[in-house]
Amino acid sequence: EKHKQAKNKAFIPFLYEPLMDIDREKVTVKVDNNSGGSIVSRGYCNRAHYYLFNGDLQNAEIWYLKAIEIGEKLETAVPDLNSIYMRTGQLDKSITLLDKYSHILKRDVYLNLKVQTLDKLKKHDDDFVAVCEELLENTDAVTRKMHFLLKLGQVCNDLSRYEKGIRYLDRWEKLKRQNFGMSASYELAHIN
Repeated sequence: EKHKQAKNKAFIPFLYEPLMDIDREKVTVKVDNNSGGSIVSRGYCNRAHYYLFNGDLQNAEIWYLKAIEIGEKLETAVPDLNSIYMRTGQLDKSITLLDKYSHILKRDVYLNLKVQTLDKLKKHDDDFVAVCEELLENTDAVTRKMHFLLKLGQVCNDLSRYEKGIRYLDRWEKLKRQNFGMSASYELAHIN
C-alpha cells in the first residue's frame, strides 16, 4: 500500500523545476527552449533530474540523452549530463558533448566545464591554454585570476613555452603580492 502511494506522489525535481506527478509527466506540453520556437516536452529532463537527485546516474544519463535528443531544456540537460560524465570518468564523452552544444550554453559555463574536463583528462594542450586564457580575461575574481595564471604558467612550462610560462607566473606573483602581501601562501592560488 505504501509503495503504491509513494509512486503516485509528486517527486522533488532538481533545482527550480515545477513539481510534476509521474502520471502527469507523460503528458505532452509545449515549452520554449530559446532555439527559435517551441518544442514538444515529454518530461524527460524532469525524470532525469529525479534520477540524478536520487543518485541513480545510469538512469539519469538515459533520460538526459532522451531530453537532449528532442532538444528539451538543453541549457540544463547538457551541463547535468556533463556532470554525470565527469563523475563516472567518461571524459571523452564530456568533451564531445560540450563541443557539440557549446552554442547552447552561456560562454562562461561552457568554458568552465571544458577547462575542468580537460584538466581532469590532463589534456594540457593549445585548446586548454586558449580556454584558460579566455577565462582569465573574463573574470574579476582575484583568486580565480590567480588560479588561471598559475595553471597557465605551469602548463606553458610543461609545453616548453618557457617565456610565456614565466610571464604568467610573474603576473601570478605580482597579483599575489598586491592582494595578499608577501606572506601569502602558495595555496591561495588554488582557491576557486
